[in-house]
Amino acid sequence: MQKSPFKFLDSYAKEDRDIFFGRDKEIEELHSRVFESKILLIYGTSGTGKSSLINCGLANKFNDSDWLPVTIRRGSDINQSLIDALSRYAITKAPFEKKDKNTNKRISLTRALQSIYLDHFKPVFLIFDQFEELFIFGSKEEKDELINSVKKVLDSEIQCRFIFSLREEYLAGITEFERVIPTFLSNRIRIEKMTRQNAIQAIEGPCRVE
Repeated sequence: MQKSPFKFLDSYAKEDRDIFFGRDKEIEELHSRVFESKILLIYGTSGTGKSSLINCGLANKFNDSDWLPVTIRRGSDINQSLIDALSRYAITKAPFEKKDKNTNKRISLTRALQSIYLDHFKPVFLIFDQFEELFIFGSKEEKDELINSVKKVLDSEIQCRFIFSLREEYLAGITEFERVIPTFLSNRIRIEKMTRQNAIQAIEGPCRVE
């Protein structure tokens, strides 16, 4: 039985490079924009392939030594999910296994990032996938904690960049972040639906791959 070359509803990952077609322009723009500031906001309607553009298109513009991508989904609390995601990349586990002795809370984002950077010596890219979940399910306290954590990282010299991907109907929720980080929306890109020509490439391209 011949294996289908299409991913259908599944998003594309880095290893799917050879079957990912029709988004060259968007990939180049993402790669350019991600260096313009420490925050890149990616938005569009549901089903436009935002996750695939990041995890396959953008990922394949980097050498493994150039970035450390860490993907975060909200789960039950975005702040804990963020620390949990970072801990999976930790070589030095100790900072993640105990609470902050000063606050009796989980390790701060800045300390976690410093530890991860020292472990890998690569710029860390925090990729918040389906970020709209924070605005759908998150509490004010959860949002405030994340905003303040991001602000502290931006104000530091830590080698870290943020990529936020969300459905465009929740873009208004970002105004809560702008109050603390006025430049939050300054570097953003809208992912449009594929043109007819690009859709043809996306269909025909994988069929040519042996």
